[in-house]
Amino acid sequence: MSTTTDAAPPGHALNPAPLLEEVFRRIEQERMQGIPILNRALEVEAVGFREWQGKWVGVLLTPWFMNFMVLPMPGTAWPRVQRGDTHPWHLPLGRMDCMAGHEEEFGDYHMCSLMSPVLQFEDHEAARIAARAALDAVMSPPRGDESPKGPVRKLAEGARKPMSKRDFLAGKLFRE
Repeated sequence: MSTTTDAAPPGHALNPAPLLEEVFRRIEQERMQGIPILNRALEVEAVGFREWQGKWVGVLLTPWFMNFMVLPMPGTAWPRVQRGDTHPWHLPLGRMDCMAGHEEEFGDYHMCSLMSPVLQFEDHEAARIAARAALDAVMSPPRGDESPKGPVRKLAEGARKPMSKRDFLAGKLFRE
């Protein structure tokens, strides 16, 4: 993986959550029909998007995955990475290797699987709560000797380990 940093591609000056939701709803309707891993209790939702160091970060929740996302803002540096390759982001929790993606109607983004598939959620509200908790964990530095517990511990441990593309795509970040 060779990464260089260039001026940002056309980025998102305003919170990209509404456009991200629109694009991934279209993906659900056009590309995901008949896929057995869909959790019909869930909807596409961009959860907690906020600015961080000149980038947008948040969690994208869909009926087939929960991904941490990093999106460009106009005028800031953006790593030039081939679609499907990874780039390491040094977040408050630690390093997370995010895969580069691009959708024509949206532009460039980087994503890191937090969970895929998302069949364990009984309803959308439970998945939204988990997405907010995951985002808060990723965007908060570990505190002193206090070890994270449960899924947050798995996320912290997974973010510190190198991961193959296969494991990344399988959502191994949350699994042991």
